[in-house]
Amino acid sequence: DFKLTVYSEVNSQNLYARENYKNYLIETLEKDGVLPSSFALGENNILLLYNDTSSSKFVATLDLTKQDNYLSNAISLTNDTVILDVCYQSGYYYLLCDNGTAPQHIYKAKANAELNFVQIDMNSSLIEFTTFAVDTYSNVYLANSNTVAKLSSQDNYLELISVGNNFTNVTKLQTDLLGRLYVVDNGSIKSIDGNNVIDYSISNVKTFASDFVDDNAYFITNGSQTIYKTTALDNVSIADLVVPQDFNLCSNPLTPTIANDNLQFFVAKEGANAYAVKPQGKNFVVGESFRFDKLHNYTGEYVQICTINYNGAPKFYALASQDSIVLIDVTQVDNVNKQYLEINKTAYIATDVNCYFLPIISQNGEYAMTATRLSKATAITVRKQVEFLGADYYYAEFILNDLIYKGYIP
Repeated sequence: DFKLTVYSEVNSQNLYARENYKNYLIETLEKDGVLPSSFALGENNILLLYNDTSSSKFVATLDLTKQDNYLSNAISLTNDTVILDVCYQSGYYYLLCDNGTAPQHIYKAKANAELNFVQIDMNSSLIEFTTFAVDTYSNVYLANSNTVAKLSSQDNYLELISVGNNFTNVTKLQTDLLGRLYVVDNGSIKSIDGNNVIDYSISNVKTFASDFVDDNAYFITNGSQTIYKTTALDNVSIADLVVPQDFNLCSNPLTPTIANDNLQFFVAKEGANAYAVKPQGKNFVVGESFRFDKLHNYTGEYVQICTINYNGAPKFYALASQDSIVLIDVTQVDNVNKQYLEINKTAYIATDVNCYFLPIISQNGEYAMTATRLSKATAITVRKQVEFLGADYYYAEFILNDLIYKGYIP
């Protein structure tokens, strides 16, 4: 009622450290005589919704990186458009809007300083929704008190979701990494996955929030000033994906290895989410979970490291870019057919400082080439030439201590 508090997690994880909190008095967030009624949290800013009944409806951004002049100018749509709700997902802000005529509209904008909202049309519907959420695949879920619907990102088709008992009082929607839907219905948190509904028996819930970073979910109960944290919702996140056995592109460079003759290359589809990840410690360890770093905006090609399964099915590709390791859903990438130039010629190492290179993951979590020195006059058989990640490489093999090695040589 009086202030908006932003808490930033730091290494100490001390919830009571005053320097981790930044408070904004609500009075200072007033715009055109109107106080904000709701908000959506982005990475470095907050989208505030102003929609009291006596004024025009608009939004403004609160820049979390600035100490002063942190509130933007009002951003409005057409005069007769009412902004009912706001949400954030994977780098974009979304608005649920109503201009008094069916159908309602969704507006979407990249969560940057400009906020150029573009309308997403729904197929004709007379249903009046009051809240919504967007999953990591850009599907939109909408609800009023007793109806939940899904707007597909593929064809903008609006489909009613009807599972188990009818909804009686839906007040909040949320999704996880795999697009599973969670609702607050009649004060209880439920998950919907296909025809399967789970009631988590958490009662008197006013609202809740979660993210794809970890398994934590936070909720507030009616009449309480306490924020509760739980991992009981089984919401899937980056933390649920573990480093598989074949994560490295090669084995230990000091032992014989067969590097992939033809690496697999991918580009991300339009709107795909690339989750940059890091290891829990200094190195990626098989069986440990990935640690989310940030959403990755690289637009070039990726080299496949391996496939990551979830519940026994291929779900994500672990891919290497020029600066990060990323996870992308297998349905959100396109394969790139690389031209390998056949060479099949013998060459010799010219000096003692030459090395052969094997693609691996470096200790700081970046894609790299591990170098192993080759002695002068070592014979190598150059098989192919290929360009990837901004450089040209020879794919070659050689014999060292009576063992055959293969790798990529710049």
